[in-house]
Amino acid sequence: MSDFLDKAETLYRTNVGVEGAREAFEDVFNARAELQSIYAKSFLDIDNFETLFGAVEMAAIIGKLGERDAESISSSQSH
Repeated sequence: MSDFLDKAETLYRTNVGVEGAREAFEDVFNARAELQSIYAKSFLDIDNFETLFGAVEMAAIIGKLGERDAESISSSQSH
């Protein structure tokens, strides 16, 4: 699982196996980028798929993730 996001990014960039899911891929990569802005203040391994999605779940509980509001986070979870 530690290299899942790297492999997902490769698939996304080469457009292999992402038909109909490009928006979901983009949403995950955007959430990861937003978490990078607070990375220096935390101990999250945002390169790990499980940690990243755990952070999105926590964000849903508190209603904020970077610049995203509760509605945007909820939309991310449905992908």
